[in-house]
Amino acid sequence: MECQKWLRAGTDDAAKLGALPRSLKLIHIEDDPDDAFLLQRALRKAAPHCQIQRFYDGEDAMEYLLRLGQVPNPSSQPLPDLIILDLKLPKVTGLMVLEWVRTQAPLAAIPIVVLSGSSLEIDQRQALKLGAIAYLVKSSNYADIAVSLLRLTQLTTAPPLQTGSAPTGKAAP
Repeated sequence: MECQKWLRAGTDDAAKLGALPRSLKLIHIEDDPDDAFLLQRALRKAAPHCQIQRFYDGEDAMEYLLRLGQVPNPSSQPLPDLIILDLKLPKVTGLMVLEWVRTQAPLAAIPIVVLSGSSLEIDQRQALKLGAIAYLVKSSNYADIAVSLLRLTQLTTAPPLQTGSAPTGKAAP
């Protein structure tokens, strides 16, 4: 829940995001055309350079991701920076898509955020257990949701921290 508070803090101003990584590639799996339109509009306003590819159902998204994971030269067709996934989808549910992606070696590391109309705790727990990095409940404020998603993208695309101990100021023996 602390993550949720951090994500929502200051979401009223997209300028507070700071520098975003290179051109972002997002996949949005959503069957509701109105929700998809409103989120895409808010994302493009907050980050005009992002590329958003939308899939209407889980089956089409899985077929695309399977082909993407089999590309011999990933630089020609890079993996997405983030997948935004609804739970209630036709053909294949969002939870099934999430579970499947996590079993596909080239795709398993792609961050997935569930964006659902369900606020049920059981849905949230299941999505996080299956490997979602966050669970956001849809609201009428798509600008806040867009900023939250972009903040998560910043976290997941940031260069890894250096491992090892911090300098103490003492000379090594």
